Order: sequence, then C-alpha cells, then structure tokens
Amino acid sequence: MSRLLTIVVVLCLAIWRGVWLVSGVENTCPTADFAAAEARRMLGVGASSKADAAPEKSPRPSSVGWRISFAAAQGGVAMPFALRQSGTDVWDDELPVWITPGKDGQPGWATWDDNGDGAVDEPGELGAAWSDDFCVVQLPGQAPPEGRVIDHGGFRPIGYETTKAASGARHELPSDSVRRVWLDVSP
Repeated sequence: MSRLLTIVVVLCLAIWRGVWLVSGVENTCPTADFAAAEARRMLGVGASSKADAAPEKSPRPSSVGWRISFAAAQGGVAMPFALRQSGTDVWDDELPVWITPGKDGQPGWATWDDNGDGAVDEPGELGAAWSDDFCVVQLPGQAPPEGRVIDHGGFRPIGYETTKAASGARHELPSDSVRRVWLDVSP
C-alpha cells in the first residue's frame, strides 16, 4: 500500500511540474542567473577552453565558491547590477559544529516527547527531525553555544586565527584550502 502511495505522489508531482512548465512559468530566475554569471566572471570560476564543455564534477567543494548578499539592495534590484567582494572565508577542519535549541529554547519540538523515552524536552531530543533546532559553527575565541558538538569543520573569515594558532601551535593554511568569497550587490 505504501509503495502505491509513493508512486501516486511522485506521479502527481511530475504532472504538477509539467503543468507548471507548460503554463509558461520560466525555469530560471534572471536576477539569480545574472548574479551567478557575474560572480563566475569576477572570480574566474567555470571558465573553459571549450564553449560547449560540461562543467567539471568533483566530490570536493569548489576551491573558490561564493555567497551573494542582496541585503544592500532593499528596494529591489535593477539589472544589470554590480557585485563587490566584501570578504573571504576559508575552510577549517577543526572548527566545532554545534547543534543548538531553536527559537523555542527547547531541544527538539517544545512540549513534545521527540524520542519516545517518556521525558519531554530533554537533551537527547536535540536536533529532532523537523524541529527548529539548528547548527552553529563555533569560531575561535567565541563562547560555546548551548547544545552539543556533532561534527567538526566549517568556514571562517580569513582574519580569524585558526584553532591551532589560538592554542599556540603553528598552523599554516594549505595552498589548496577551500575558500568562499562573499559578494554584495551594489545598489
């Protein structure tokens, strides 16, 4: 029965997508497409000697990624617009990643026994599916947030000392460090 339900749901979604595209709704967002093309141009990412070459596939993140902020353009964006670099982050394998309670301040769903152990809003429910709990990367020098460490590795601004450097050990960034550039839309 559940397999039939799955097939019916997938079929309905496929039909909905087909109707969506046939009705004339574009499958792109011109503003986002322009911003991504401008970022690639600025950073020299994705350039290929062959015009019809497929993009490279790699299990490792791009050595230069980007994040674009439209915050400065509060009244909307008129195309074409310019991007300006506002910072650069680098991947640091040592940064702790914390799972923390969300806006309700409780682990998992507030007032609900998420893990079925008979206790409500106890630490074992932290990160329950579909709750408002979220992950935070703790940068060197920051106080640990409420919650628990679930992993290590995250982006940090280049200006921050590494975890090893903060502890007194010498730590050089490898030349192939994964970097992410912050770009702002100039109004």
